Amino acid sequence: QLKTRFVSMVSHELRNPLGVVMCSADILTNYLDELPEHERAEHLKAIHDSTARMARLMEEVLLLGRADAGRIVFTPAPMDLQAVCRRTADQVGAATAWRCPIHVQVSAEAANGEGDENLIVHILTNLLSNAVKYSPAGSDVRLGAQRVGNQVMLTVTHRRVTERGVL
Repeated sequence: QLKTRFVSMVSHELRNPLGVVMCSADILTNYLDELPEHERAEHLKAIHDSTARMARLMEEVLLLGRADAGRIVFTPAPMDLQAVCRRTADQVGAATAWRCPIHVQVSAEAANGEGDENLIVHILTNLLSNAVKYSPAGSDVRLGAQRVGNQVMLTVTHRRVTERGVL
């Protein structure tokens, strides 16, 4: 039942960007010479952004397939968690057109350690993307990391900033 719901959700999530790609490609095909340069650029950007979104979704599907088959390999290595968090936050911010500012705060004790950078980036990208997607535009999204015993706890939260303060 879980797989059926997942396939349904992925199908829906792929249908939207695919529709944008098809529509923009049709407009460019049929009206290229009539469109001002800025409108052409907007359609090309929509195609680029939508295909990037579809690629991310497909990567998630592949990762879940590998997890389901027990083929995910955990490869811990020394890493700079602060740099990984900042880089991932910047990538998600750029991918979401900075819809919500993402603030990163990694405690000094959590900044360095061992982990599987690829898995951590995948998890952080998913969490941050969802936080931005499901938060009102302009909300502050916060990514925190702090050491708890011999582990690191990652948190993603959001706060809506208003003219009068924080909600």
